[in-house]
Amino acid sequence: MALPRVVWWTELTVAGCIAACGGSDTPRGGGPIRASNAATEVAPVTGEWPAELGAMLVVQSDTEDFALVLYPVEPGAAKASLALVSSSGDTVLRRVALGVQDSLHCGDATIGRLSRSTPPSWSIGIQSAAAVPLRTDSMDALSAADSVLYAAEMARLASAVGAQQTSRFTGLPFTLTTLRRLRVDGREVVAAQVVRRVNQEADPLEERTLIVAERGTVTREQFTTVRSGRSEGSEDNIDHFDLLAALRTGRGTLLVIAQEKPTGTTFDILERNAAGDWALKWSRSIVC
Repeated sequence: MALPRVVWWTELTVAGCIAACGGSDTPRGGGPIRASNAATEVAPVTGEWPAELGAMLVVQSDTEDFALVLYPVEPGAAKASLALVSSSGDTVLRRVALGVQDSLHCGDATIGRLSRSTPPSWSIGIQSAAAVPLRTDSMDALSAADSVLYAAEMARLASAVGAQQTSRFTGLPFTLTTLRRLRVDGREVVAAQVVRRVNQEADPLEERTLIVAERGTVTREQFTTVRSGRSEGSEDNIDHFDLLAALRTGRGTLLVIAQEKPTGTTFDILERNAAGDWALKWSRSIVC
């Protein structure tokens, strides 16, 4: 079904910040990747699986005590012990059972049954001893002064996303709706979503922008964007971005980010390596 929505991705680049920040900072991982339109067909699975994440990755199903298996793509019958991780970094251990009789739940994603009831807050499950969940703070942990600071910083960065393109949202104020932050390697990393709205009575419209950014924890300079995404459409027909978990490995830091769409969800795994460079390591799209 064709959806009246346009989505732009500006990946792994700080170039979008140049217009707002001044200067000519260029990401060490190479030049910017050009934005792409949502009408372009996306492969269900792309990239190289980060081995440090282990042999299995699952996410919550919409049915209690069931999980969707993102990796491996064709798991077959198996039983495994998983660490269920929340976006804040809390963990609980559970077993998952997969069988050949398990039906496909979302497109080609296999569904697995968890051993017993699970806490409602978990977001991903991993089978790995090499990936350690990192603690993250939400907006609720911010002081009033910090809330104002982060809202202004995220609005500044969001204003540079697609700065060369005009839309009906141009000039409207940004509202910070979600934010999670973590500290690693002397850097503060945040993943945030900001929203702009056209409040017309007949057909209210929204624009949602994902910002992943970092800055030094000591110098506390301005944040620099390392990844961004944008979606616009009606309130009932628009994408939502969310940081599911942050993990530490021997190679660096991994962020698992979901882009939930009316037709399904794309799960991206971003890696920040020891040199401080960001890359999209692996991605899978499922249809629900």
